[in-house]
Amino acid sequence: MNNKKRPKNSQNINKIIFHVIPNFIPGGAENQLKLLVEGSLDYKHVIISIKKNPNIFEESKLKNNIKGRIKIISLKFKLNPLSLLYSLSILFKTLRKYKPSIIQYWMYHAQFLSLIISCIYKTKIIWCIRHGSFSKKTKYSTRIISKINSFFSGIIPDLIIYNSNSGKKIHEANGYSSLNSKYIFNGGNDIFRFSKTNRKEFRDELKINENIFIVGSIARYSPQKSHEILLECFSSLLKNKKNAKLVLCGRGLNRRNFELINLLKKYDIENSTFLCGYRSDVNRILNGIDLYISTSSFGEGFPNIILEASYTGLPIIATDVGDTKKIISKKGILFDIGDKESLITNLSDQYKLFFEKLENDEKYFLERKNLSDFYRTKFTTKQMINNYTSEWNKLLCI
Repeated sequence: MNNKKRPKNSQNINKIIFHVIPNFIPGGAENQLKLLVEGSLDYKHVIISIKKNPNIFEESKLKNNIKGRIKIISLKFKLNPLSLLYSLSILFKTLRKYKPSIIQYWMYHAQFLSLIISCIYKTKIIWCIRHGSFSKKTKYSTRIISKINSFFSGIIPDLIIYNSNSGKKIHEANGYSSLNSKYIFNGGNDIFRFSKTNRKEFRDELKINENIFIVGSIARYSPQKSHEILLECFSSLLKNKKNAKLVLCGRGLNRRNFELINLLKKYDIENSTFLCGYRSDVNRILNGIDLYISTSSFGEGFPNIILEASYTGLPIIATDVGDTKKIISKKGILFDIGDKESLITNLSDQYKLFFEKLENDEKYFLERKNLSDFYRTKFTTKQMINNYTSEWNKLLCI
């Protein structure tokens, strides 16, 4: 642990926090960091994005960024020795300039970097761990780095923050220190809510009327997300139904993904599926569909997309991974990883239920609005920000 003496006079504290993250681009952890820095107005923030990426968030578009309260700096790191030296020089120059009181490292690779930085620059350190369980499909390098980090988890960070209770238990069972750890849930973005206008806009875009049942999934194309299970189950039940469509969104979910196209052909659902790729208008898409399905098989901590889907009042069927059960409570449907029979049964039930509700449009829309209102009181951004701010204040004795 970092045991240097803490300041007694809070007026003299430099309330600047560094956030070191592999990529500051739209994504689960990245969106949470964005909400956090935009809403914690008592602190200044410098976000260090390790990798070079053209899709990085823009400073000028961040909310509440008055008088440069939030800075974004890219280290533009590439996998070669010269790039490493260049990136480290930018990082230490930035550290000397801003002199942060706390450095918060997001995800394993950034936390691994803290093993080096902490030897040179002394300050309070927080690790933010967003991962849940591992599997054989988890990258070998990720597993190795996580294991190395576990050996130093009782030495380097002053605090470890997990975004899921399940992730906290898994990591501590695998060697991470439990002495200074905390669970802080993700916060739901307030833009997510049921909207008939957004629903109509998305369905108009796809040229789909209200008599079509749309199943949707928003997740990058990755073994972790187990898309093939969704494709197989949708095909088994609905491939011959002209009143059912599948919408897939996320990085890699496009016509250039030949592996995915072959799967759609294999299950004979190419003509029933819309591939939307990466989209920024997630709220509009969630409003436009009628059922959200998540088939993630490992690695999930607190899946943001499940929370966002619930905020729009969507019925949800999801694998029982991470803290999904905590998010959807008794109003959603859980199934075990790989249990195709259960998924097909529940998908069939939701298909029938949709057309029963559709006989009364207003009843359908009212049920979604009520469900949306219910979920939007849970896991709020305000609660998340207050929890982080409380921990920062404790570390700095404020």
